[in-house]
Amino acid sequence: MKFLMMMALLLPFTVSAKPAVEILDHHYGDHDRQVFDLWLPKQKRNKKAPLVIFIHGGGWSVGSKDEFRKQQKLIRKYNREGIAVAAINYRFLKHAPLQTIMREDIAGFVQFMRYHANFYNIDPTLIMPYGVSAGGSASLWLATHDDIADPNAEDPIKRMSSRVTAAGHVNAQVSYDYFVWYQFFGKEITDHFMKDQVWSRYHFDSFEDLQTERGKAVRKDLDMFGNMDAGDAPILFWSSLDDDPTRDANHFIHSPNHARLLSDRAHTVGLNVETYVRADGTILKDPHKTLFDYFTRKIEEIKDGKVAFSPETFFKKAGFQPTYTFHHYRNYRISGAELKKRLYAHAQHRRKHHHNQHGHHKEHEHIHDDSVFVSKTRNKEDKVDFASKMN
Repeated sequence: MKFLMMMALLLPFTVSAKPAVEILDHHYGDHDRQVFDLWLPKQKRNKKAPLVIFIHGGGWSVGSKDEFRKQQKLIRKYNREGIAVAAINYRFLKHAPLQTIMREDIAGFVQFMRYHANFYNIDPTLIMPYGVSAGGSASLWLATHDDIADPNAEDPIKRMSSRVTAAGHVNAQVSYDYFVWYQFFGKEITDHFMKDQVWSRYHFDSFEDLQTERGKAVRKDLDMFGNMDAGDAPILFWSSLDDDPTRDANHFIHSPNHARLLSDRAHTVGLNVETYVRADGTILKDPHKTLFDYFTRKIEEIKDGKVAFSPETFFKKAGFQPTYTFHHYRNYRISGAELKKRLYAHAQHRRKHHHNQHGHHKEHEHIHDDSVFVSKTRNKEDKVDFASKMN
């Protein structure tokens, strides 16, 4: 009897460790690579969840969000704290130039989640990306770039802010303007390891294109080092590699010098950062654990008023203030149970009404304020079965 009573007491906490909703392989864009996974916590009514986004690495040519599915303990840990977690795929360089991937895929997902924040019960003012290598650099780009929101865009998603609250940079790069690499590391070693990637990543035809007006504009757009200023989101830099950048391409591209340069730059401009470099004698924890501690601390600092945080002020940069991004978020809340009902109802609607003559689902999922989906045609076998996930 005592054992049963003990189990009864523990059961609610055991259940709460599981995501209220798990959404896998859903689209935020039309390309096959523009998909995401999302784990939502059990939330009380009128309480919105901060969002942590994991961006995978792979040199912009390989990799998958699916690697994050192995982090189930971490996901449950975030969810127990009331924090939602997402992992995204994005197009590779064979699909689009780096500057387009950053804007339409990386920033585009942030804008997508902001637009659908009400549906997912996400707090649109607490979005924190991190990743390893390319994913860490993408997170740094989000943290240091001016807001790309376009108030005149026809697509309402593109009117949303792209700014983030904090970011994590793990074994990642100092800048994607390789002239910055020339400045700090030297042109010879950069060209030796990066070869034609110093210009081909932008889908340019030659090195000379980097010196044109268009080339200079693209380089500036991707220069996280140069774009960093005191008004950016706080960042955690984490480096685990040996201090031997000439050993091979891996040690050059992921050298601790990248984190050191960024940390020095942050201190120069007055940006709040934390830096953990093993080559400098720091004893490192698992990076996922380190970022979990960092993000939960930043969230608490904001909620406790230990740091001044006004969304309308924070998301303003370079004289741009998209106040329309926030006004419709404040008084609208849905519970986790209501979210389940909506997802289930939407799935049932698609099953009933979207069969074509070949027995495939043809899902035309339109964008509007109470929908989470983007227009996309997918085969039946690729469809997410919400009914099984919600029970």
